[in-house]
Amino acid sequence: MEDCNWSGSDLLHVNFNALEAKRTQFSESDLYFTRFIGSKLDHVDFVDCNLKKTQFTGAWLNEVNFRYSNYEEAEFDTALEAPT
Repeated sequence: MEDCNWSGSDLLHVNFNALEAKRTQFSESDLYFTRFIGSKLDHVDFVDCNLKKTQFTGAWLNEVNFRYSNYEEAEFDTALEAPT
């Protein structure tokens, strides 16, 4: 997925496991219990999204932003930062 914009989308319980996303934005979207397990997210923005219970375990995160998003209950326990 590259250069995509998801705006006002209901993406509840969606499986994005092992997704490779570049320059993608999710805005004002509901991603409750969505899974990005083992995904590679590069320059991805989550703006004003519901990320409650969303799973990012084992994900590679590079320049990922969560502006105004509810991510307090999202799972990042084994998320991997981009190599420097």
